[in-house]
Amino acid sequence: MTKKLEIGKLYQSPKYYLLVYPSSEIALEAVAMASATTATTATSVPAAFSNTLPGAATYWSEELGCTVRYSKPNEIFMIVDHEEEKDRTDDFYHVVFGEIQGWIIHREWMKIEKTL
Repeated sequence: MTKKLEIGKLYQSPKYYLLVYPSSEIALEAVAMASATTATTATSVPAAFSNTLPGAATYWSEELGCTVRYSKPNEIFMIVDHEEEKDRTDDFYHVVFGEIQGWIIHREWMKIEKTL
């Protein structure tokens, strides 16, 4: 079970670039598409492979017909809202990274940490 992140608190992902979707529905669609194919990960990209991140964001933007953005490791963000998918291991969080807002897919292995 994934540890829940708290609404209104600040967090960061020290090891991963996070893909940021314009809505939770689009994030769910990306997860479904990634599960059905061998598509690029729909959640995050390890910092060591950051050169693949623009490609992953571009891929999902084209596949989903929208703009998928991304954050950098250690970029601080605030949790605005949360949607839990029943019968799935995915949690969707509405987040704000400075002027960018959208939805991330959170999984326990991503090691997202609360900041001060």
